[in-house]
Amino acid sequence: MSDRNGPIKTIKKTSYVILNRYYMLEHSLHARCSYALHRLQGGTPRTRLLKHSAFNWKARQPPTGSRLDRHAIFVAYHPGQVVPESNVNYLKSLVNCGFQITYIHNGPLEAALREPIEQFCTQIICRENIGQDFGAWKDWLLDGFHQHRFDHVKWLLLCNDSNFFLANNAHAFEKDFTAALSEDNIDLIALNKNLEYTPHYQSYFICYHRRLFSRPDFVKFWDQYRPLSNRYHAINKGEIQLTTQITQSARSKLLYNWPDLYLQLSHLAPKRAEFYIQLPKGCMYLSQHSPEHGLTDTVISKLELQKAFMILELHNPSHALALLFVKYCNSPFLKKDIVKHGCYSLTQITELLTSINTKKNSRAWDEILNFYMLANNSSFINNPKKAYEQAIPINGKRFQGHGDLMSDLGLSRDA
Repeated sequence: MSDRNGPIKTIKKTSYVILNRYYMLEHSLHARCSYALHRLQGGTPRTRLLKHSAFNWKARQPPTGSRLDRHAIFVAYHPGQVVPESNVNYLKSLVNCGFQITYIHNGPLEAALREPIEQFCTQIICRENIGQDFGAWKDWLLDGFHQHRFDHVKWLLLCNDSNFFLANNAHAFEKDFTAALSEDNIDLIALNKNLEYTPHYQSYFICYHRRLFSRPDFVKFWDQYRPLSNRYHAINKGEIQLTTQITQSARSKLLYNWPDLYLQLSHLAPKRAEFYIQLPKGCMYLSQHSPEHGLTDTVISKLELQKAFMILELHNPSHALALLFVKYCNSPFLKKDIVKHGCYSLTQITELLTSINTKKNSRAWDEILNFYMLANNSSFINNPKKAYEQAIPINGKRFQGHGDLMSDLGLSRDA
């Protein structure tokens, strides 16, 4: 039987592609023009760092437990608000791992608002918000190289507040991260690596050994990077090129990865229902492929795990494996955009927080759920331009492989 809606679907799909192309060009042009104007007005890394210097702060002495040879550049954005509890817990853990922290806020931050983090930072810098996170890293790195600020640093960490930091899992993270920092044969430590489209380390947490960050090509990369306020530019010209040009062959350590997760699941053998509710919404159909074609109280088999991972590993791990890493690998990191991007539901987040013993109505509980309740991907149906700028899929579908890969794996919806 012919599909009478075929032509309509084709027209809608074509319109969606054309509209996205238009938004891409418009967004790119606006970012480039804004940066060109900034440069014409005399904008430089130094002027951006000094833009809100009246709000800067410096500790009299580094926090107890921090070390001179470990430096973290933590970039955040929470204008007009007290520093989130998540950030406070994150900074505390980094100090426990020996890091001296420069906290860079993209915009002014009043003294009363920054007070909760002063005990964990060596300094707080309020810069002009040009180029977002990558722009902040560029400015502080170049200024630091010029001022010889990193001469005694062995490990240099670039991180930001794009993840919630779950304090209940902090101890496990500190143990694993500290152990990795002690390995002499490691040049780079990252949370995970995204193999989708182009393999690259995700920039929200990358720790470089001196053997890497002291190289001339590392300095050259940051000197030549243009800090455009454009998410796609930061990924393509930042994350991806930093990997392909500098760190592709580095001896790396991933704190959370597919093999470790698979082995942990194989060992724990969770019940089917417990496993499937941790998957992204777009992967729920995989439960149809269990032997009984349903969710039972029996444990999940290795065959089922492998079928699920055939799909999950095709996607961004910070989205596709977000809940699984927290639940089974004790990761404290939970990406802030996973509800807004349509990856998970609020009930899944609620169930996860309960399972790791986050107390209901605690500050952490309220902070996380209130943030996730701000929007989901359907909130942007009437604002496709904003959806594009934030890479939110309002028409497309997530976690279903790429092209004919699903059919090749025998796991398509119709299989």
